[in-house]
Amino acid sequence: MPQAAWAALLDGGWLWLAGEGAALPTTLRRFLAPLPAPEEVRRAAQALQAGGFAAAALDTLAAGGCWADYLDLLAWTTRSAQGEAALRARLGALPPVWREQPPALYVAGLLARAAHDLSGAHALYTSALAGLAAPATALAHNARGVVRAMEGDVAGALDDFAQAAHWPGLTAGEANHNRATLLVQQGRHAEAERSLNAAVAAFRAAADPVREARSLETLGTLQFGRGLLREALGPYRAALTLLRDSHPTETALALLNLAECHLLLGELAECHAQLQEASAHAHLPGVRGWTGRLQALAALQGGDPAGALEVLARTTTQDRSLQAEVALLQARAQREQGQPGAARAALAHARPLGLRAELEAALLGEAALDDVIEAARAEEARLELATALLERGAPDDLREALDLIQTHGYLPLLGTRAAAPWPLWPTMTPRAPCFRCMCRPWGPCA
Repeated sequence: MPQAAWAALLDGGWLWLAGEGAALPTTLRRFLAPLPAPEEVRRAAQALQAGGFAAAALDTLAAGGCWADYLDLLAWTTRSAQGEAALRARLGALPPVWREQPPALYVAGLLARAAHDLSGAHALYTSALAGLAAPATALAHNARGVVRAMEGDVAGALDDFAQAAHWPGLTAGEANHNRATLLVQQGRHAEAERSLNAAVAAFRAAADPVREARSLETLGTLQFGRGLLREALGPYRAALTLLRDSHPTETALALLNLAECHLLLGELAECHAQLQEASAHAHLPGVRGWTGRLQALAALQGGDPAGALEVLARTTTQDRSLQAEVALLQARAQREQGQPGAARAALAHARPLGLRAELEAALLGEAALDDVIEAARAEEARLELATALLERGAPDDLREALDLIQTHGYLPLLGTRAAAPWPLWPTMTPRAPCFRCMCRPWGPCA
């Protein structure tokens, strides 16, 4: 188009500047090209959504004036993590009369949460629930449950998650996973296990393998934290199967989880194989440090604290959880080398790890074993309990520790310093004769 003609259209108001180009004014565009019938708009939006273009589907519905469909799709596809600007833009596209509709109130609640206004989000979700139709109520219950948990209303949050879990699909999976996370924080582990199994089933039914794997990993971590190492293997393996072909970082971390279980069970060949496979992904962000941690743990389990410290010295990270894990292993290695001062200094950086750090402090003589044992019982932390009982070393302690070791497969514990007071061994009556021959250090698998 000649530049003079272009300028004349702009000067006459036939074109308006829009970004780097120009567009017809809305009124003129609608006169020259009237909106298609709503059915055609919906079909176009459905095709876009089915192709994974939810934003384009929303734009199509807004341009076609299909506001009820726009709101429904907006409610199902919007997350507070999208940020304030995106949420404001989507709500701002609505004509004022539509902004008081229940789905709009729900999305406004997501905006309030993105703005860190928990009380505002709570109120908006509650208002939305008064008028939302099922199954969209599950979305609002799940979102309100998250806010209630953040506000410290545990009972209210659990009730909301239970309400949301009644409906099938992804929301049921999310609600069950959220419920399980909160139950773990309350020490209600058996209930958390059931909720995680329900989350896995819901994500599997919804054909979402990534979230299914996330819930499986959480289930494995729950079992691992309770000292149920054999029970953790199943969920970790299932997660690995789902992740192996498409998510290399998550695959490596799943392999490391499996390797750690096998290491603590004394199954060195399996540990070595999985650690080797994970090491092939060590170049990926977030993998190298965790691989080094497990290599150091393997060295410690094999009686080589100097080797563990050498590995840990090469493990640098900005990940605070990994920093705490590295500090805990450094404290253990320095304690085993007879350097209590250095061990205490390292342990100061491991305090976020809770009971495991408290156990190391007790082994250093910095905390009461009695308190650690009671805390381990309360948290169902069987592995830490067995370790602390061996260290305290009373005859009843040793009987209970050996029962835990036999039941849950903690045979490598019998090669630790905590298992040293073996003058009491003849008084024990373990049910498995293999215990005696397992009372020895064993080599590292790294």
